[in-house]
Amino acid sequence: MRHRITYFSFITFILLTLIACSKDNSNSASRGLYRILVGEKYGFINSEGKIVIEPQYDDANRYFSSGVCYVEVGDKRYLIDESGNIKNEIVDSIETVRNFVDGLFLIYSYLSWGEDIDFSGLMASGIMNSDCELIVPAIYYSAWVNEDGDNTYICVEKFNRKWFMTDRTGKMIGYECDSILSGFRSGLCAIKIGDKWGYMDNQGNLVIDTIYDFARVFTEDGLARVRQGSRHMFIDKGGKCVLNVDSTISDFTNNRAAVILNGEECLIDKSGNKICNLNCDGFYSFQDDGLAAIKQDGKYGTIDSLGKVVISAKYEDLGVFRNGLAPARLNGKWGLIDRNGKEVVRPVYEFFCSNPNDDNVFIFSDKLSKKTLYLFYYYDGEGKLIWQDLPQVTVECPMFYPTRKDFIEYFDANASNLDPIEGIYYVTDKNYYQDRDNPNSYGLNSTNSEFYAVARVNPGENEFWSFCVDGTNRAWVNKFVKIGNSNNYAIVKRSEDTNYSSEGKVTLEDPNSFDFRLETGKNNWYNFFVLYEFIRDYPAVEDMEQYQRAEWSGTGFAIADGYVVTNNHVTKGAKTIRVKGINGDMEKSYKGYVLTSDKEHDLSVIKIVDSDFESFGKIPYTIGKAAVDVGDDIFVLGYPLTSSMGKEVKLTDGIISSSTGYKGDEAMYQISAPVQPGNSGGPLFNEVGDVIGVVCAKHAEAENANYAVKISYLYSMLDASGYNLKLADSNSVRGKKLSSKVKKIKDFVYLIECSSK
Repeated sequence: MRHRITYFSFITFILLTLIACSKDNSNSASRGLYRILVGEKYGFINSEGKIVIEPQYDDANRYFSSGVCYVEVGDKRYLIDESGNIKNEIVDSIETVRNFVDGLFLIYSYLSWGEDIDFSGLMASGIMNSDCELIVPAIYYSAWVNEDGDNTYICVEKFNRKWFMTDRTGKMIGYECDSILSGFRSGLCAIKIGDKWGYMDNQGNLVIDTIYDFARVFTEDGLARVRQGSRHMFIDKGGKCVLNVDSTISDFTNNRAAVILNGEECLIDKSGNKICNLNCDGFYSFQDDGLAAIKQDGKYGTIDSLGKVVISAKYEDLGVFRNGLAPARLNGKWGLIDRNGKEVVRPVYEFFCSNPNDDNVFIFSDKLSKKTLYLFYYYDGEGKLIWQDLPQVTVECPMFYPTRKDFIEYFDANASNLDPIEGIYYVTDKNYYQDRDNPNSYGLNSTNSEFYAVARVNPGENEFWSFCVDGTNRAWVNKFVKIGNSNNYAIVKRSEDTNYSSEGKVTLEDPNSFDFRLETGKNNWYNFFVLYEFIRDYPAVEDMEQYQRAEWSGTGFAIADGYVVTNNHVTKGAKTIRVKGINGDMEKSYKGYVLTSDKEHDLSVIKIVDSDFESFGKIPYTIGKAAVDVGDDIFVLGYPLTSSMGKEVKLTDGIISSSTGYKGDEAMYQISAPVQPGNSGGPLFNEVGDVIGVVCAKHAEAENANYAVKISYLYSMLDASGYNLKLADSNSVRGKKLSSKVKKIKDFVYLIECSSK
């Protein structure tokens, strides 16, 4: 007989998947509230992707349960309601709280006592209600909440591996047993006493004797599969044998079960009628949509209730269809398919997470690179992305064999907090000898030049190390210690025994360059010293000044509902981003956060993350892929020089001057439409009103020589980042005169206000 994976194995697989995704076990939580991450804070959205509770918590459970959820703020832990109001504070003796169902929460506490053994340091489980009242004290090995229809029960496992059930008040039902299978289902619970299984009702009565060697739960079809010795059968709730078979493969669901009958693997109905033979290695029970998963040669597909293959077995894993869509894993990644196997969300995610909140929301998860943090992605029932987490991108000082690229990434990520001495320098060290009897007589022994990065190695400390970034893997040689709040630095050199001693001082009058002298030794005839000359290479001083000033602004434009494109150099270094001009309102601003950036092509996508945000409305232009020729008419909208020119959107027009940009850069157009500081990030439109580029720069030494990044690079960035955004693809301004185009478009061109504070 071929090896077969049982239904129980499939459930085990699902549970493991949920654990990997940090799932809170629940079957009926409050519908439509989901935890999100923005920066380093957690908030909540509804099932449409709208922020309901602003990101403000240091940690939070993923779901609300009966209107409440566990959150953390600093060292305080609370239960909050669906408006974000504090309902109760969690006592210190409770270590961790996890959402369950029907207003009951799983809690963990450390044990410090024991009867026969020392439990000190072990984590124990219990259950509390939404008023923080203990229903089951946290002294047990495990506990979970079991729902059966409208009733709620609690399953408890003791440290001695004995089990018992309680009602939702904590009152024990029946008696201890050796195992419990899944809790109550259809009013009965499968329990094990000794090595035999039977069934208990919700009043604690043993209604079916413990006579079975194997037992499964009662399904909604009213039958359970059991084995007594070599006899395989399905029984009803009275314990009466309804069907005898050679062997059972699956439970009865939707009037179908997989069995071995007369030596053949087949589907049968509740009357025992054979529907069809099965030709697969594994079968998993039918779901409410009338499909069942099968496994063939290690791959998953589906069949219908007559055994007809609907989706061929090609997926590594396949979830349950909900409203016509199901999660599927292909080449190690999860996505969504429809009932015919058509790809709706391409498989790019590491995990699929079961969702107890809403059948119309699908949740995927990915691990953030180099961190233990899992990011979550939410799709609606049509496969549209409604939210993706937006973590704070932190880049630590690269201390081990750093490269130039490592430090550029580090300096860019910390642009608004750099000390004047931080940066990459071209360093020349000249080794001199000096006549001890005649200080004016000295000579040069050797000269060496390499690139070094100077960086703050510990956040909050005024100590800076220098690292060679010329690929020689040399460790730091000198360090600089800032003196007070001045731009004066003590120079400290490493000695042979790795101790340090002060060797002088640098006054950083010009961040572009500085030099200093270090004494390196002497003999009977000469003093030896090194003269270090530092010339700044990256970042430029003017860039540092730009990102360290308190506020600046640029332009952005809508590409999809809630998503705005601008330049990377607009959002770079910003701790706060506000978007103004949505729906033409320049008085109201909305919080934004960087979704993804392309530094090389100077592009950035902002996601609106504000509970007051409703919608952009219908975007009237297309994010175009149309061919563009030199000489084509174009126009630009933006917010240049707002301090002197005001905050009304400005129009300039011109032509495509060149199909390449500065120094022949093929990623850009050269345009003749005048632009000024503040136009950065604004849309470049062709004559019909399609967006064909993103304004990024002007030539400081030429008249009307300005540049825009080609829109194809926006598509490439989004494709590479894995975000499945549906960009604006309908043009309702085509054929209108320019003034009419501008009147309709301007409400989708926004002022981007940034701050480093």
